Amino acid sequence: MGTCVRALLGASLLLLVPGQGPAEKPKERSNLKGNKYTAVCLAFSPTGAQLATGGGPRGGEPGKAGELKLWDVGTGKERATLKGHTELVTAVAFASDGKTLASGSFDQTVKLWNPTTGKEIATLRHDNAIWDLAWSRDGKLLAVGARAKVQLWDVSARKVRRTFEDDKLVYPYLALTPDGKTLALAYGDQFEKDVEVKLWDVESGKVKHTLRSSTSMINALVFSADGKTLISGSSGIVENSKVLPAEIKLWDVATGKEKRKLLTHRSTLLVSGLALAPDGKTLASVQYGGVVKVWDLDTGKERTGVALKQSAACVTFSPDRKTLALSTLYKKPPVVTLYDVSGILRKPRSK
Repeated sequence: MGTCVRALLGASLLLLVPGQGPAEKPKERSNLKGNKYTAVCLAFSPTGAQLATGGGPRGGEPGKAGELKLWDVGTGKERATLKGHTELVTAVAFASDGKTLASGSFDQTVKLWNPTTGKEIATLRHDNAIWDLAWSRDGKLLAVGARAKVQLWDVSARKVRRTFEDDKLVYPYLALTPDGKTLALAYGDQFEKDVEVKLWDVESGKVKHTLRSSTSMINALVFSADGKTLISGSSGIVENSKVLPAEIKLWDVATGKEKRKLLTHRSTLLVSGLALAPDGKTLASVQYGGVVKVWDLDTGKERTGVALKQSAACVTFSPDRKTLALSTLYKKPPVVTLYDVSGILRKPRSK
């Protein structure tokens, strides 16, 4: 499954090394040029050979189609433009076998594609605009997040297996454990305090745990590879003239208890996305108008440092963790840059 970090607003990429000198700049591998719109979602194929990018007009402008492209990571060249979405493409995710790419859009559809041929396989229709997608590891289930209604699809049967409906699913960000047994859903609005994440048992349709956040709006969720830990990113709030900053939390899935809070981004601007590297120990986080950081989950500290004078729309790791794909805002024409971070991430971890 491809994991992407999405931000419809900007975030400067600044990864700092505690106790070290100036942040080191990564080696630029290639620039992927050809998008008409900024890519707001990214996903590497399981082999890392392809990168899917999605975007489109943000205002729901009529007559302007969403944009979905496949790129050859080795050459930096466009492989295909996948046409079919009529509005902004908000989510892209590869099945773990690499044979199917799912894309979600504000046009209320999820499309399944053959990434080898670029041909559409099927269209799954919803009642509302699509915000988020997640595959189970076996490729049998696809979680589809839309406002007020989240669906779990049996992909081979092309049928909805289970539906979760709630008006509090305002920004329905989600995550699915690799085994497909637990679904995490974010509840609450950006102006509310004490929002929550519910962990649902997929088979029974019952809530296993409710995880409560003292800040506002959960906007990013990701499970660890073993499904034992859930990582959440939220926005901060100002209460009685006191700033409660945005935060990243690690939760124990079995107990529903908080395991660790990472050093928070020092403002109320929300943590807009999270990307977990395949090693399960390296996490990238993005904050609106703030920074992108890379964390060592064993220590809870920032792992290494990168400084880029750019604003990030989204960022994701390649499966081998050697490449960081970054979509930048405010560049005309839009560009997605691939950075080699293998040397930086091999540095000793902060203690």
